[in-house]
Amino acid sequence: MKPKRLLPLLFLILPSTNSMSVAREVPFGGINEIATDVLGVGAVLAVDLDRDIDGDPDLVTASEDDDKIAWYRNLAGNGSFGSQQVISASADQPRSLDAGDIDGDGDQDLASASGDGQIAWYENRLNEPSNDFGPLQKIPSDPKEAFCVHLADFDKDGDLDVLSGGTEMDIVAWHENRLNEMTNDFAPSQTLTDELPRPVSVVTGDMDGNGTLDVIVASEGGDRVAWLSNKGDGTIAGGKTIGGPASDVKSVSVADVDGDGDLDVLAAVAGDDAVVWYENDGSGDFSDAQEITDQANGASHVTAADLDRDGDLDVFATSENDGKVAWFENTDSAGTFGPEKTIRPGAIGTRSVTPADIDNDGDLDVVFASSASIERVFNETIHRSASFPIRHTVDPDFDGARSVYAADMDSDGDVDLLGAATNPGSIAWWENDGTTQVANWTEHVVDDDYMTAVSVHAADINCDGKMDILGASRGDSKVTWWENDGTNNASNWTEHSTTLVFPKSVSAADMDSDGDIDILATSDDNNQVLWFENDGADNLSNWTKHTVDSMFMGASSVYAADIDGDGKTDLIGSAFDGDLIAMWRNDGTNNVGNWTEHTIDASVDGPSSVHAADVDGDSDLDVIASINRDSDVVWWENTRNLSNWPKHTVDDFFGGTTSVYGSDMDCDGDVDIVAAGGIEDAIHWWENDGNLISPTWTEHAVEDSIDNPRSIHVSDMDGDGDMDVLGAASADDDITWWENRGGQFALMTEDLVSFATAVAGTSGVAVLGVTATHRGRVGDSPAEL
Repeated sequence: MKPKRLLPLLFLILPSTNSMSVAREVPFGGINEIATDVLGVGAVLAVDLDRDIDGDPDLVTASEDDDKIAWYRNLAGNGSFGSQQVISASADQPRSLDAGDIDGDGDQDLASASGDGQIAWYENRLNEPSNDFGPLQKIPSDPKEAFCVHLADFDKDGDLDVLSGGTEMDIVAWHENRLNEMTNDFAPSQTLTDELPRPVSVVTGDMDGNGTLDVIVASEGGDRVAWLSNKGDGTIAGGKTIGGPASDVKSVSVADVDGDGDLDVLAAVAGDDAVVWYENDGSGDFSDAQEITDQANGASHVTAADLDRDGDLDVFATSENDGKVAWFENTDSAGTFGPEKTIRPGAIGTRSVTPADIDNDGDLDVVFASSASIERVFNETIHRSASFPIRHTVDPDFDGARSVYAADMDSDGDVDLLGAATNPGSIAWWENDGTTQVANWTEHVVDDDYMTAVSVHAADINCDGKMDILGASRGDSKVTWWENDGTNNASNWTEHSTTLVFPKSVSAADMDSDGDIDILATSDDNNQVLWFENDGADNLSNWTKHTVDSMFMGASSVYAADIDGDGKTDLIGSAFDGDLIAMWRNDGTNNVGNWTEHTIDASVDGPSSVHAADVDGDSDLDVIASINRDSDVVWWENTRNLSNWPKHTVDDFFGGTTSVYGSDMDCDGDVDIVAAGGIEDAIHWWENDGNLISPTWTEHAVEDSIDNPRSIHVSDMDGDGDMDVLGAASADDDITWWENRGGQFALMTEDLVSFATAVAGTSGVAVLGVTATHRGRVGDSPAEL
């Protein structure tokens, strides 16, 4: 039930200092114990271990004083946990944990580091008849007194390797995963460095943008944070200290703190009682330490997540000496942090904090570990709704508007619009000046002689830091990319094209994991799904063409994503004439014959568009499609069995669906669906209720008066942290976007002056009535006005 409140009297003169604040503190519930049967917890993780049972995050702990690795099942998806289930009681002083699909079977296994120098892993068998974890399996290792462990595909071969730090011999090492090779084991450890005293925390990230995972190390004994640059084959090209001295540094993490597209570094520096971050310029050069706080007494752990759901990453930290768990709000999305907000004061020996949505309500709760307990606090914020009352027509005369896309074309920090038109054919983009007002969108024509342009996309093709434009022309039978020289001058867009008969769509992704962006396309006349391999040269006609499928009848769309979770980019596609939705699994060899096709659905009538998103919140990508002749909006559940795709119909009567997109429109943590109906002359969105087992959908209109919308896209056009909707309508000749004005509450006003009703007990009269409507969910915090 949504409470409403009528306020009969408002003063007409309000002090300006009492104006409504845009941000408010996240309301937490009380502190609740999850478990007390642990001693000396060094790590706690929130991860979906029993994925096929309930799909919500369970908890895993490593406690060094009782030699246990254990897990706690999230019983009902509401943050209540079952009793301790011991995975291993023979891990000598386990201090560090990480989770990932080590053996490639689709579930989350565990890796640990123990005080006896042992690196080990534990196979997840919860979805097998044994319904347990396998025994401790040792990984060959040299690090003595192993202190930390981390999982990452360090050698880019598609599986998770193990990285570790050992504090006795000061070794940072990696352990190659060969479980899916003939040897079926881990290779002996390979030392990355032995020059960082007491490496107590090791993480990975692509710090220099070259497509390989580098290593960030907290060297407690060396009082520094270091970066080891990965060549891509598991060997180190070099290393350097990040920033200046970091006294007794305990923990490091990587995250895009300032929202500029590269990974920065966070550190918990116990000797300085500080939590700091180091800004990355994108090439692996870092700033000096930027202080978030100097009041973390014995800072012990740091991580980042968007707690207040404003689109940027906030910081969480623990401090062992004062037993504190705190978070720091990223106030400007650029790495300026507000004052400390304490979540838990006075715990004993806090060393680990994990933000996770443990109660499945769409926001992040906080789980943390002290020396003898695991505790939680629930985030009781008010959820948002989404509504699209304001239509912004950016161009009403884009003749035959067929395709729309969004990207920051001029590198000024806001999102611009791109479009393709068919009559006779044009590619253009519209510059957003940051005010989002219609009159302030400047059109830049890239090519006004691109005949029957049907698709537009943007990506940095030549890796120069600027967004280039891609297009598909049916009239010219070609696919093109235009090189952005950064001047915004139409005459300075250099065209690079290759022949493709009657292309239907164009997009971009790194298909071969080499760090640059390749081009994908479909041809409905030739029934082809194909991609062009970027060789680093500009001339597209010389790029190697890889045909994924040459019998995909009426190929209408293709989308690139890692569907099977193996770290390689797969493809999904729709065949309009073949009535088929399919997936092609990438085995990583770039060989045409080694794309394995899996049928998702062969009983749909005229599929027009596909997209991928985690609809059911189980950490894999599901498939979404618009079915034109059936007038359906549909999604298929990824079961991690590529031969089994349960079908779920969202809407079976949305006339002539042409385009579909999955995104969180109402900022509640689950994926909603947006679609365009060409016969319906409408764009609608369907609200996901967040049920992990079987989501239900509520239909809402974005626009019910748009003539033949052919393409939609979703992006935050006005920089307010929520997703807006973009559309191209061929019969209206419009490029348009609809502003998302959803929120936590709504205020409806009523003029009461004409009634001049006296307010009882006062000398005043009612002049303005205000009805406040709570727009969150049942169970949210109450709204106060």
